[in-house]
Amino acid sequence: MELGPQSEFQGLYLPSGYAHGYLSLEDNSQLIYAMDKPFSSNDASGYLWNDKAFEIPWPTPPRLISEKDLSWEEFKG
Repeated sequence: MELGPQSEFQGLYLPSGYAHGYLSLEDNSQLIYAMDKPFSSNDASGYLWNDKAFEIPWPTPPRLISEKDLSWEEFKG
């Protein structure tokens, strides 16, 4: 799903516990991220952005990705 000022949708609600990822397609993009409780790094988890198990058709590879996001393990379902 693509979100933005020219898109049909301006936002997306994801319930607590749902996996999600973001890829900015334009420079100077802004993301407003609301959570239902304060962030705790002890509770953070994830999977690699390009994990083959999920077959996500990213429109382009990311130009910048955090060390934390690069360190997630592959999904073992």
